Amino acid sequence: MGKKLRRPTKETATTTWWRRTVPAALILIIGFGVYANALHNPFVFDDAGTIQSNISIQGSLVTAFLHPQRQTPMAGRPLSNLSIAINYAIDGLDPFGYHIWNLVTHVLAAVVLFALLRRLSVPWPLASTAIWLVHPLTTEVVNYVTQRTESMAGFWVLTTVYASTRAWVDGAPRRWLTIAFVANLCGLATKESALVSLPLVILCDRAFHLRSWRALRARARFYAALMASWLLSVLLLLQTPFVSPAGFERHVSRWTYLFNQPPLILQYLRLAIWPTGLLLDYGFPEQVGFGEVWVSATVVAAAVAAAIVAFHRAPRLGFWAMWFFITLAPASSVIPIPTEVGAERRMYLPLIGVVVLVVSSVNALVQRMERGRSAASVPFSSIAETVALLVVMALGVGTIARNAEYHTTLSIWQSVLDRKPNARAHENVAVALRDIGRDADAIAHLRIAASELPSSQYLLGSALIDQGQLDEGIGALQTFVARNPNHRLMIGARQELGAALVARNRFPEAIDQFEAVLKSAPNDPRPRRVLATTLTLAANRLLETHQYEQAETISRRLVALEPNDARAHNDLGAALASQMQIQPAAAEFAEAVRLDPSFEAARANLNQSLAVLRR
Repeated sequence: MGKKLRRPTKETATTTWWRRTVPAALILIIGFGVYANALHNPFVFDDAGTIQSNISIQGSLVTAFLHPQRQTPMAGRPLSNLSIAINYAIDGLDPFGYHIWNLVTHVLAAVVLFALLRRLSVPWPLASTAIWLVHPLTTEVVNYVTQRTESMAGFWVLTTVYASTRAWVDGAPRRWLTIAFVANLCGLATKESALVSLPLVILCDRAFHLRSWRALRARARFYAALMASWLLSVLLLLQTPFVSPAGFERHVSRWTYLFNQPPLILQYLRLAIWPTGLLLDYGFPEQVGFGEVWVSATVVAAAVAAAIVAFHRAPRLGFWAMWFFITLAPASSVIPIPTEVGAERRMYLPLIGVVVLVVSSVNALVQRMERGRSAASVPFSSIAETVALLVVMALGVGTIARNAEYHTTLSIWQSVLDRKPNARAHENVAVALRDIGRDADAIAHLRIAASELPSSQYLLGSALIDQGQLDEGIGALQTFVARNPNHRLMIGARQELGAALVARNRFPEAIDQFEAVLKSAPNDPRPRRVLATTLTLAANRLLETHQYEQAETISRRLVALEPNDARAHNDLGAALASQMQIQPAAAEFAEAVRLDPSFEAARANLNQSLAVLRR
């Protein structure tokens, strides 16, 4: 008979507990240590649309989950929107709680990554995890609240692969496969890029658990279930600008977007090794052809081919090369994102592949050197561990410095302007300058951006008007209104333009703007009030300057807008009486008195008109 299996002793159980707890505690301490100076950073970039103007998070949590607001970064991402709604309910517009959520998500993703690497017997799992955790390339998911979509989706992808891996060796495979399936669904409800979970699971199974592709049939049902969950992703994608009728404000072809990517991918790899000169915004895709990027495209194509070959020859190492390209593909291939050509947050999951490849290669080199080492010399493994610690510390210092660049809106956008000037950077620097009262400096930046960005044209007009340069400001706003009739900022632009035209006594043009606003928002009482006030002011001014026909026209528009306004009828009567149209004037004065019997001016006008008519 074979020997009976012994139950783990108390000492063995304690050792296992320490092996699980100590690394998790270290990850927690390291994460909060390097990101402590990021927790009070302000909202930036798309955070305004995600939080401040996101109506869906201001109601119930159920509404936030089921109906993410379209044309915001949360469209088609209900779980991400729900997390923002929870923060909003607790913290309002205080960024601290939002950053805490983002940091906790990032740390939890690191814990799951460590568990996955340990389960896959990857060498130095804690070193790889710590490097990824503190790498400056991951700072965006903590400092930039909206980009919790990236870290939350990354957490669910890692959980899916980890649970799938646990199912091979755990005594309850169904439980872990169920966890993997649920995590996959959560990932798809967080961000569409979580589609990568299925190919990662399949390649992980082939590399670490199966000896041939045919053996994948053992999990055919599980793979089919993960693929079926893509239906959820399709339904959610219909709500995003990628396929929704509204879409993006800009357009770029698939080929143009694709040709922009090879140089960026090489830039990402450079930043993974030497993370300096980080950028919040890479600007818009540029019109380039293959002839301009063929060198970088060839290098990237060769790297993809090398990853495929490596996977077939050494699956456990090649898997991490495949991991890099698979997780980078959704945002850096043929799916065009017209609003941004590149983003460092796209390296959140791909960076894992780079880090593990580098650490594994170093480990292989150390082992080879150890075999030729004399007994009296210092172990190369000790030297490598010291170097790894120094690398973590250096990356941590870089992350702390990067967090500091987010301390103010002006500082983070100024860093973009210093490193890669673009129109959007000029616009955001201008907005930050206006917030601190430096309007003159802001106008200089808006003049640069206005030729490329319609929103900058609007902001330029607004800033000029605030500076008292009414005529130039009116001209800028009129250009914006004429060229961008469907722009999301149109209502605000028309209101500011109308107010400036009133200040210049250009009442007919001002009224046209306010009527257009009312037509765009017929159920909003504010445009109606503004239009009524403007019409009243215009009518009175025209009467004072004896422009009676124009006053009549304006007054009739006011009566049509506010038929129960006694003053409107009185003004119309005054305009008519001034043109000796006494009979219709008397009717208007009588209506004013009927609506407001205490309106003495209207009563006096009525008596006078009746006297003229000898009534």
